[in-house]
Amino acid sequence: MERVEVRTQVEFDAAVKAGNIAVCISGYFEARGSSHVVAWGSSHVVAWGSSHVVAWGSSHVEARGNVFIRLFSCLKIQAGIHVLIMDHGSNESKITGGKTVKAFKPKTALQWCTHWGVKVEKKIAILFKGLNKNNNSPRGFSYTPGTIPTAPDWDGGKKECGGGLHFSPVPKMTNQYCSEPPDKYMACPVALKDIVVHPNGLYPDKIKARGCCAPVWECDEDGNKI
Repeated sequence: MERVEVRTQVEFDAAVKAGNIAVCISGYFEARGSSHVVAWGSSHVVAWGSSHVVAWGSSHVEARGNVFIRLFSCLKIQAGIHVLIMDHGSNESKITGGKTVKAFKPKTALQWCTHWGVKVEKKIAILFKGLNKNNNSPRGFSYTPGTIPTAPDWDGGKKECGGGLHFSPVPKMTNQYCSEPPDKYMACPVALKDIVVHPNGLYPDKIKARGCCAPVWECDEDGNKI
């Protein structure tokens, strides 16, 4: 599954048909069935059926049916009685209808790992990275099996992005951060003490760390060692 930017309904429909996440930049869109939508900027999304919508910026979302909305920031949400809204932000969005639930925000490395179901033993978490055939990340950093990758630009965790290495809780979740489907996955042992959590970050499903604490190894999409 890839994130595809769309600006027209035709582009939106094509992205959904291909099984991708439609990132709506601006304009008016209708999402039906099992669509997965990310609403950015000034986009206006009308979601029906069992759609999944992630709302950002000044977007406007109308939801009916068994729709699930992840709310980070949004000008307005109009929801039917069975719409579930997971509020991830401290925003002032105008919400009408639906059922709003405050999302849990992990503050420590252990809380984050527990929240995402990450295996932790002896204070070491097994995290994952999606790579190309040359064992490089989308940004060109090497994760060759048997090596211990560490960030040359570690900033102590000050920024959410950059200044460190980033990992996902399961292999398949690395796909959305790769411009193309990964050729392989790497399992990465990371010490909890080297992980920094950003509770209000834009990407709560990935984590930043100083680096690995032991050699990495290749695995399949289910995390099994190859």
